[in-house]
Amino acid sequence: LVGVEVKIEGTDMKTYTDFDGNFSFNNVKPGEYKVVTSYISYQKKTDVVNIFSKENNLKVKLEASN
Repeated sequence: LVGVEVKIEGTDMKTYTDFDGNFSFNNVKPGEYKVVTSYISYQKKTDVVNIFSKENNLKVKLEASN
């Protein structure tokens, strides 16, 4: 999906997915974070992510709202 809002909870870091559904954050320190994704007509989703290195991958699947 294009334009999905992706936030790191507890920070002011926020971005949106690109035309291919990809997103990225820069300068995230190692640790555990809650990544919150939201998009109109889809259920908001929270994933817990452990950041260990400079490059980490997270695949998020959103479900349509009822």
